Amino acid sequence: MTNLRPSDSPTRVSGTRVSLGTQFVAGCSGDRVCVDKTLVCKGFWDEVDDTSRICLPRRSGKTFNLQLLRLFFSPLPELDCLGIAPDSPDADYVTTLSRSTRESFFDESLLKKLHADFYAEHFMKHAVIFISFDSCDGSSIGGTVKSLCKAIARTAKRHLGEFKYFTKPVNSDVQDAEKSLRTYLETAEKIGSMADEDAAQRSELPSTLFGALSAFVYQQYGAYILLLDEYDIPFLNLLEGTLDEASKVRTSAMLGRLFQDMFKVSTIQNADYM
Repeated sequence: MTNLRPSDSPTRVSGTRVSLGTQFVAGCSGDRVCVDKTLVCKGFWDEVDDTSRICLPRRSGKTFNLQLLRLFFSPLPELDCLGIAPDSPDADYVTTLSRSTRESFFDESLLKKLHADFYAEHFMKHAVIFISFDSCDGSSIGGTVKSLCKAIARTAKRHLGEFKYFTKPVNSDVQDAEKSLRTYLETAEKIGSMADEDAAQRSELPSTLFGALSAFVYQQYGAYILLLDEYDIPFLNLLEGTLDEASKVRTSAMLGRLFQDMFKVSTIQNADYM
C-alpha cells in the first residue's frame, strides 16, 4: 500500500492511479487512488439519530460511503456489491468467501487499527437494506410508479436471492413474510409491463412493496439499517420534467408518501437510516 500520508493520520490515501467515480470495492482492488474513509462506519454508528441526510456536491463520495457502510455492517454475502461469482452454491463456502473478501478490505484500515473493539463488535452484524433511486423516471405518473417499483424490487430480489444463506432457524413469521414479498414482487413485475396510464392507478404499490421488504428483513434479523442512495433523483426528474401542474402535484404527493412510509415503517421496526 502506497501511503501519501502517515499511517497514523486521521485520513489516509493509497494507490497511484487516479480515476473518477471509483467505488469502495474497486478502490480496495488494484492501484486506484483511494481515500481510507472507513472511520465513517464508527461515526455513523455513534452520531446517527434515527435519520441522517448527506448533502454533498456530485462526485464527493456519497455513494462510496454508503457502499462502505453496507459492506461493513451487512451479514448478507452481498455478492452483487462485491462482484463475486462463487464457484460453489454451498452456503458455508459463499459466506466464508464473502467474509474473507470483506476482511481483506478492512484489515489494514484506519477503522480496525484505531477502533479494534468497535470493529469486532459490529463487522457484519447488522442487517442493511440498500436502495438506489439512480434510474427513477419522472416523465409521467405511471413511469414514476414503475421506476420506483423497479428500484425497490431490485433490492428485494437481492434479499430473496441471498435468503438461502440465512443461518438462523426459519420460523413461520419469516416464511409468511417471504411469501408476502414474493406476491408483491409478482405484482410489481406486472406493473412494469403496463401502459403508463394503467400503472398510474397503482401509486400505492411502491410503499406496499417496501413494507413487504421491510417486514421480510425484520423477521429475519430484527432492527436493520436503511440506506437510500440518490433519493433526490425522482424529485429532480419531476421538477425538470414536462408534466402538467396537476400531474406534478399528484406525483409529488406519491413520492412524499413513499418516503414518509419508509421512515415510519423503519422507525417502528427500530431501524437507523441514512
